Amino acid sequence: MSITLFVFALNKIRIGPVTAPEYEMRFGPQQKLLKCQQKDETESWFQLAFQARWAMLLRQCKSMTTGGWNYLLCFGGRFERFFPRGQIRQELGNHNKKLDGYVNEGEKSYFVQHYVNGTKYDDNTMFSSEVRCYCGEGEPKLESLTMTNETNLLVNLEMFSCCKRVTVPLLLSSMPPVLSFNAQAGDHRFPGGSMQGMEFRFRNNSLVIDSGYDSEKTFKMKPARFVARLPNLVIYPLVSRPTLRAGARSAIYWPLEGAVGGIYGLCHTYWDEIVGDTYLDLIHAQIHQSGDEPEVYVLYQSLALCGMHQLIPKQRPDTVVQCGEVEVKEQKEAVAQEL
Repeated sequence: MSITLFVFALNKIRIGPVTAPEYEMRFGPQQKLLKCQQKDETESWFQLAFQARWAMLLRQCKSMTTGGWNYLLCFGGRFERFFPRGQIRQELGNHNKKLDGYVNEGEKSYFVQHYVNGTKYDDNTMFSSEVRCYCGEGEPKLESLTMTNETNLLVNLEMFSCCKRVTVPLLLSSMPPVLSFNAQAGDHRFPGGSMQGMEFRFRNNSLVIDSGYDSEKTFKMKPARFVARLPNLVIYPLVSRPTLRAGARSAIYWPLEGAVGGIYGLCHTYWDEIVGDTYLDLIHAQIHQSGDEPEVYVLYQSLALCGMHQLIPKQRPDTVVQCGEVEVKEQKEAVAQEL
C-alpha cells in the first residue's frame, strides 16, 4: 500500500535522501487523505522585545483602590474591578499581546499594553483598558489610574525597563542594595565547594566572597560591558540567542579588580513563562587560586536584564499544523495537475 503525507499546496514531503522514494500517508478510511497546512506562529523578534520590557511584571497581579472600587490588574492577563462586598464585578479587559507597542512622544514616550473585550457595557461597547509604562528609576511605581470615558481605563506607571535606552546604572537602581547567597549541602550553584557564600553589593559596586574558614575577599566591580558570547565556562544548560550558535548566550559582564574572570548577568532563560519572585537567581559561582590573581566566575540571571533586548534568549518555535480530509479521487487529480 502506498502512503502519502500531503501538506498545503499539495507539496509532498520527501523522507530521507533526495533520491529516496516518495511515500504517501493515509489516515482513517482508505478513501480519505489529509491535506495539511503548516503555519509558523512564532512571535516576531520585534514583538518579543516589546513584551520583554514588561518581564518584571508579567504574570504578577497588583491591587489598587480608588473611587470605591477595588482594581486587580494581572499584567499579561486580565484586568477587573469590584466593590468591596462583591455585589458588582466588571472585567476591564484581557491582555492582547499583539497590540503591545511603543509610542514615541519625546520625553513622554512610553511602552503600552492593551486590555480588550471586557464586560459588555451596551450592545455595541465593552470595557477596555490601556496600561502605559514611562521611564523611571528604581522599582516599578504606579503613578495614576483614571477613567478616560465610561468604558475605558488608563493606568500610568514608571519602571526603568520602560526607558527608551536601558543602561546599567538604571538597571542597578532597581536592584536591592545587598543580595546574599549561602551554599547548602550539595548546592549545585557552588561546584567544587570553592565558596561557602557570596554577597552582591550593587550600590558600592563590590562582590564579597566567603571562601570558608572565616576567610572573606572583597572585589571591586569594574564598569560593565556587553559581551556577545559567554566564554566556555558555563556548565549550566542555556537557550541560545537567535544570532548565535546553539548553546551560546550574550551577557552583561562585570570584570573584577584583582581577579581573572568576573560576573556575567543574563536575561532569565524562561522570562516569558515564570513568575519572578526574586530579582536575581544565581546559576553558578566558583573561585580558584591561579597565579597571582584568583579566578572568579559568577553567572546569574534576572528578569530585570530582559529590558535589554540584546540579552533576550531565543524563543522556541511555535508551529501549528491544521489538517482536513480530502477524497482520494480529488487528491489524485490535484497531484496529476501539479505534475
